Amino acid sequence: MQAVPPWPAGPLKRRRRRSSVSRRKTTDPMTTATARVPTANAAKYLRQLCKHWSHRLEVDLNDGSGTVRFPDAVAKMTATGSEFVVSVEANSDETLDRIKGVVTSHLDRFAFSEAPLPFAWRDA
Repeated sequence: MQAVPPWPAGPLKRRRRRSSVSRRKTTDPMTTATARVPTANAAKYLRQLCKHWSHRLEVDLNDGSGTVRFPDAVAKMTATGSEFVVSVEANSDETLDRIKGVVTSHLDRFAFSEAPLPFAWRDA
């Protein structure tokens, strides 16, 4: 298995370009779901996911935590020694389900040696 190169010091902040069309502002309540995934490689997977999504999305990565801003959702991820915690907040139940699937499939892809990882999503 090939080692992941060390991550550069400091937070990763990449901003994606905004389109000329403004985003629709909504006052609808956000729906949220959280999953706790046991894995010994949580920090590695956090870095990989943030780096992967930073090419097209707005991503903030700090020591042990990361935030990914999707068009209609936000995924906040935290890595501890033995656990990967992800919380997804979305504008609708349909978007929430879609982003949960995206996060699950991407994490399973990066954690192929441990896949499928046990995701137990809980609505907040």
